[in-house]
Amino acid sequence: MLVWLNTLSTVEWSRMLEPTPSRGRAVREITVTGFRPFALLPDAWTTGSFGWESREDAAHAAELADAPALQAFCEQIERAWSAFARQRAAELDRSGPLVRSSRGTLLFADLVDFYALHISYHLAEVEASLVRGAASGPPSASRTGGRSSTAT
Repeated sequence: MLVWLNTLSTVEWSRMLEPTPSRGRAVREITVTGFRPFALLPDAWTTGSFGWESREDAAHAAELADAPALQAFCEQIERAWSAFARQRAAELDRSGPLVRSSRGTLLFADLVDFYALHISYHLAEVEASLVRGAASGPPSASRTGGRSSTAT
């Protein structure tokens, strides 16, 4: 997440609103799609249910009217997720509870691993579209985190 935040801080707002090769979505929407699951994962730990739907992300993105709003949205999620991950670090490494999701019932740690890959892939899309201007694969897990550092 920190890599993503650093990337966002270097991009002009107008570029964040341009369509990308990722199904024509703008960087603003892809950013919401990457970060929003991490806003919901701590509740999934407690409730055993993870109800994120990516089709809702366009509406959430549209509410973020400028670069400071997008940056604040992402920073708040990163801080909350990092605090949760630090508090639960030992338990996260032991898999945690089972969680119901649209992907079936999974161990919490597997859900975290999936969304760490998910945000990494979207970061690669953003970097390719804005920074390098060329297609690339997802960055390594060490750049965005894994289970223990959990995508920060």
